[in-house]
Amino acid sequence: MESEIIEVTSNNDSNFRILFHATNEMVTWRINTIRQKEPETIQWIDTFMPDDLFIDIGANIGLYSLYAAFSCGVTVIAFEPESLNYALLNKNIFINKMDKKIKAYPIAISDGMTWSELHISEFKEGGSCHNFEDTCNFKHEPSLFSYTQGCLSMSLDELIQKKFIDIPQHIKIDVDGIEHKILKGAKQLLEHPELKSILVEINNNLPIHREIIDQMTAKGFVYSQKQAEAHMCKEGVFKGVGNYIFFRPPNSEWEKYFSPAK
Repeated sequence: MESEIIEVTSNNDSNFRILFHATNEMVTWRINTIRQKEPETIQWIDTFMPDDLFIDIGANIGLYSLYAAFSCGVTVIAFEPESLNYALLNKNIFINKMDKKIKAYPIAISDGMTWSELHISEFKEGGSCHNFEDTCNFKHEPSLFSYTQGCLSMSLDELIQKKFIDIPQHIKIDVDGIEHKILKGAKQLLEHPELKSILVEINNNLPIHREIIDQMTAKGFVYSQKQAEAHMCKEGVFKGVGNYIFFRPPNSEWEKYFSPAK
């Protein structure tokens, strides 16, 4: 298909319009389902405050980075190591003139600084299910990849210690497999009271992912079992995978949507 521009408009009082480059069918589908695919992510973002800093780990083409900047006025740091997605992410920031609010970086976030490789499932814009360093798929099974590119990783704690980034109020972690490593590299950040909430995609079929829930609650975060179960995939290849939203109480903005798990 020829590249086209698709517009996403507000459905509330914020009155915005976001432009996205649609370069293939996958990208077009992502844009057109921004509110339907993960409604809990949109609902979560809508609780952000204008002075907040939002870190988008696994930003892909920038759907949620741009939505957060437009709908709430937050500052965004977006991490997307896959080269085609990173290029399209920057194109989308550029056509919306949002480079003052959103900065994108082509590195992987993991549990430390590593000079390694990103294994790419399908080399096209809008693709996902890539993996940094390990040649496994999102199920942690050995897998074949269509392309491997060079890639550098850092941890969130390292980025903050070196004063490359400030303490964020909100973090999204959706990288199809190494979410546990990213949280391992954020032990100090998770203790910081300025961090209000974290959305993590968890694969409940993996013991190491299920441990994330206990790790987050041990750090003082709470979550809604109702929210997690409602938005978990019930069938297909992603059965058992879903977004968990952890927030540090008291957080009246989030608690009015979902009661914390008991």
